[in-house]
Parts: sequence; C-alpha cells; structure tokens
Amino acid sequence: MLNHTAYRREVFENAGYFNENLLRTEDNEIHYRIRKAGYKLFCDPNIVSYQYARPSLRKMIKQKYENGYWVGLTFGVCPGCLSLFHFVPFLFVVGIIVTTILLLIGCWYFSAVIWGTYLLFTLAGTVSIVINKGANKWTFLIPILFLLLHLSYGIGTMMGFVMFPVHKELKKN
Repeated sequence: MLNHTAYRREVFENAGYFNENLLRTEDNEIHYRIRKAGYKLFCDPNIVSYQYARPSLRKMIKQKYENGYWVGLTFGVCPGCLSLFHFVPFLFVVGIIVTTILLLIGCWYFSAVIWGTYLLFTLAGTVSIVINKGANKWTFLIPILFLLLHLSYGIGTMMGFVMFPVHKELKKN
C-alpha cells in the first residue's frame, strides 16, 4: 500500500483501522471515516513524493480498469467515501451504450451531441497539454489515450458494481 500519509495512533483508535479487504480504495474509505470522526486532513505542499508510472500502455490500461473496478466494489461498502469524480468514466460508458442504442433506432442527434462534446473536451485537453508541456511525435495519440483510459476505468467500475455481491468479505469490515 502506497498512501503518502502519517497518522497519530489516536486517529486509528477513534476512527478505526484500514479496511484491508479494500485493495485499491482503502485510503478513500479510511479518510472518510477519519473526517466523520471529527479529524481534519492536512496536506503539506513541502512533502515531495513520486508516483510509479506503468511501463507500458497495456499495464496502464489494466491499472485504470482495476482502479475503476475497486471504485465499483467500494460503492457497495462506503458510498460516501467516493465523489462524483470517481463515477464520470462509468457515466461515460453508460452514455456510449445509450447513445449507440439511440443511434441504432434512428436518434442520431444525442449521439452527435455527446460524442461531439467529448471530442471538444478531448481536443481542449490535448491543446492544454501542448501549451503547458510542449508537443512531440506522440502528441496526436493523446485523444486516443484519453478514450482508452476513460473506457477502461468506466468498464472496470461497471464490473465492480456487478461483482460486489460476490465479494462478501468486503461487507464484514
């Protein structure tokens, strides 16, 4: 577990310990309980930490899928520890399914609006990256990468919702 935090012993004595059955979202859940116990979380901008970047696209897609999967599972345990932000990729996948069905029955307008909006946001994000970081030979792949990340996280969340009833050990803590 890589959490980048430090706690006083009394925090755990009052709020409880980590739910070790949650493999990806244990920090969301414990921080939720810590706040509910009346504590405040403090972020020190002077602390420097490093994040491990996955060495390949395939491994990064797998990581995003698993992150989404655990969001879906955690929703069944502690919905309050997650924000709308966690569910945007899931809603994106649902939007793809719904607009595809609508497109198949002849309602192309909704598909055009949803996909056009996504394309505009993706292009705006790409332009922002180019402005802030510069461009290289891989820059044109950023919109595809955004799509893959959103799809994998969203499908993972969907599968987490579906698989929650199977994970009885999550409900114990």
